Amino acid sequence: MKRKLWAAGVLAVLFGLWSGSPSLADTITDTTNNTKYTLTVPTDAAGVPIAESPGEGPAGTFTYDVTLTVDASGYNVAGTGTISLDAVAIKINANLDTAISAPPLDSAPGGAANWNVVYGGTNNSGGSSGCDPNTSNSFICAGAASAAFATANTPVGSAGDVYTFIFDVVLTSALTASDIGIGPSVKAIYCDQGTTGPSCLNTLTFNSQTSIDVPLQSPVGGQTTGGETLGGTTQGGEQVAAPTSLALLSTSIIGLALGGKFFRRRSRN
Repeated sequence: MKRKLWAAGVLAVLFGLWSGSPSLADTITDTTNNTKYTLTVPTDAAGVPIAESPGEGPAGTFTYDVTLTVDASGYNVAGTGTISLDAVAIKINANLDTAISAPPLDSAPGGAANWNVVYGGTNNSGGSSGCDPNTSNSFICAGAASAAFATANTPVGSAGDVYTFIFDVVLTSALTASDIGIGPSVKAIYCDQGTTGPSCLNTLTFNSQTSIDVPLQSPVGGQTTGGETLGGTTQGGEQVAAPTSLALLSTSIIGLALGGKFFRRRSRN
């Protein structure tokens, strides 16, 4: 019986450690419209972001493949017609190099060629592509080429409405391991096909927008920086524990309790 208790305790602790290893990068939820965002960059074994070689920018710059994943399946702002994701923008840091006339976009829903990419943030007050051109604010924006394209390729609010954009981000300074876990900015514009108006792609009506900080991570979440493991999901500005962290805590406590029970019985004998 003693051996069984000891074995059960060890197994519970080991399971807690195993289940505490996240398999996906953590997401950030915008509670104003129930959309979720994940921002990742490839890193080496030491957690240092890996730059492309050769890069897309001038000599002395550093190019990173930054992946933005938008999970809009739970979008919950009502509209009168089909709601679509019409533009997204990211800002990694203030060291964006704007020497290239058009920022490269490696991949996007419906094909990268169908998105207009400019330096600048998003625009919900009119204009084409949902972007606000600006070379000084360190944002890169990708806007749908047309309202019809967005409605057909990036509708929101249904299961499977998850979209991935891969930006080539050219920086004047290299990213380091300390940049992992830091919150770059992400913006998104959602438009309503049900009514016409000048605020989205010149023809649709603005429905909602996101402007939120999203931690830059490696494709596998829970990265460690500065001696602290990053995990959890920020919802409405509040940091909450990741499910994997809760699993680690609960199963480890069970293991320790079983082990303690064994040692107490042994001491009595």
